[in-house]
Amino acid sequence: MCARCRRPQVVCYCAQLSRLPTRTRVLVLQHPRERRVGIGTARMAQLALPNSFLRVGINFADDPVVAPFLLPGLERTEALEADVRLLLGPDAVATVVARPGTAAYVARLEAVGSWAGGFVAHHYTRYLGDLSGGQHIRRIVERAYPDLPIRFYTFEGVASPKALKERYRELLDEAPWSADEQDRVVAEVREAYRLNQEMFASLEA
Repeated sequence: MCARCRRPQVVCYCAQLSRLPTRTRVLVLQHPRERRVGIGTARMAQLALPNSFLRVGINFADDPVVAPFLLPGLERTEALEADVRLLLGPDAVATVVARPGTAAYVARLEAVGSWAGGFVAHHYTRYLGDLSGGQHIRRIVERAYPDLPIRFYTFEGVASPKALKERYRELLDEAPWSADEQDRVVAEVREAYRLNQEMFASLEA
């Protein structure tokens, strides 16, 4: 499996793909069902346009289940892309190739991209983890690299991580899920945790 185009090596098209630099930043939007189409033109377009990025999924901003969890201060795209550019170079956001563990994690996110409960499961795993143990990691990184302005674990828009986590847990208790749906969400949280562990293990390889 090619880690760049995410297709079997026998049908990998990376060597034949031309790059078309543009001044305008391009957003490629893809519906989750389209992701499963074999030709994969959305990924192909994103790889061909260095100044582009691909988003797979449905806008949950108006979803009655997901919308309450989109709390202020959890918008992370700008900070995370800044970290990638700082560590890997100005063009890295568009050109970086994911390691196998990261690619598997992304594939799972795309697979559950149209399910509100799946969104919440991964959202919960990511942000409550980063606002809990992640804050200890942030202090360790800051002490080890005082001149490196990494923002991965820095939430400028969150005044009180404790208060946000308490509110998040209240929202989980209030979510209108049946018992079966609750079990499904919990199972997805466990899967998200497993994928996180495998992603970090692949970084050490």
